[in-house]
Amino acid sequence: TPAAVLAQRTAFLGITEEDCRRVRRLRSAFRAFADEFVDRFYAHLSSFPPTAAFLSDPDLVRRLRITQKGYFESLLDAELRPEYVEARRRIGRVHAEVGLEPQWFLGAFNQYIQHCFHHFAAQPDARSEENLAGMLSLLKFILLDIGLALDAYFAESTNQLRRALELYAQSNTELREFAHLTSHDLKTPLATVSALCEEFLDEFGPSVPEEGRGLIEAARARVMRMKDMIDELLVASEAAAQASQRVNVSARVLLDDVLDRVRLEIGDRTIRIEVPNQLPEVYAHPGRVREVFYHLLSNAVKFMDKEHGLIRVSAERAGSEQVFCVEDNGPGIPLPEQSKVFAPFQRLPQHRHLTGSGLGLYFVRKIVDEQGGRVWVESQPGAGCRFLVALPASTSERPTA
Repeated sequence: TPAAVLAQRTAFLGITEEDCRRVRRLRSAFRAFADEFVDRFYAHLSSFPPTAAFLSDPDLVRRLRITQKGYFESLLDAELRPEYVEARRRIGRVHAEVGLEPQWFLGAFNQYIQHCFHHFAAQPDARSEENLAGMLSLLKFILLDIGLALDAYFAESTNQLRRALELYAQSNTELREFAHLTSHDLKTPLATVSALCEEFLDEFGPSVPEEGRGLIEAARARVMRMKDMIDELLVASEAAAQASQRVNVSARVLLDDVLDRVRLEIGDRTIRIEVPNQLPEVYAHPGRVREVFYHLLSNAVKFMDKEHGLIRVSAERAGSEQVFCVEDNGPGIPLPEQSKVFAPFQRLPQHRHLTGSGLGLYFVRKIVDEQGGRVWVESQPGAGCRFLVALPASTSERPTA
């Protein structure tokens, strides 16, 4: 209850009835310079863009000045009642609701201390023991105010975060339901296309040239591969990060699937992708890691600026991890921008004209993190990029205890 909170806080800060009497004796001195203080206080707030943004309406500022003057003067009333607790908590909640962080609240009290204590110290009896004791007592009340307001600020912030997480969970549930429905809608026509290809070969196979048969069979194989990929992505959307979904999987097998997709994006451009015949196994979710390789290779293709592009994939063992490198001879990334490339919706200024959501590398980091790995970039402008992904090595290759 507010009464219990107040009793606990005042006891901890050592606020006594004598402190209350000393603080009340400062009221007349404060009233003598209160208007001057409020003028300086709002001039100070207006000099900082985050706080100035809240002070663009003159009528609002006029009301706030009156409220602020009354607020700081009420500190000197030293009335320790439950209503006092609620009033201070309300201030903390309002700060959280409008997005004013604690630094601005603490800055306001700093102005109060700097200005008021300077004036209190200039009083005729400033050097008396009683006057000094009064300022120390006021400091206790200031700390009480700050604690109550910040309690409410963080409580409101926690509630906002909890509500956001609830919305996030609800969105995830709706997304999974959508994935189930969409996967069914996608797999049905894919199965139909596969069946038609098979029927065509059965019916007209003998009369179709060998090259034509090869194209039909390749089309059917890719349709089936797409169906398998939809199944894996659906499973990944259910619980991608669960350890039970991770298996020992060959990186080369995953890259073979990815290369088919990326070659379609290359089209008639001259971009060569070099992948070793042998790549190590990793302990991860196949569908999720396939998406990591796809986004890295697709990005390298999309942003390639050379007439003869080159993308190399390599891997080496590092302790209990396999470190994969996707290296290109593209435009590279300036050093100040490298820390931003994994953030959502981030695009380099020179790439704003290209299509895309700016989410590819964000998904890469998210997936790699949930698989227990690491990802980073090394680059110099004009010298291309090296994206490195460290993933847990295959359990069959790890040393046993």
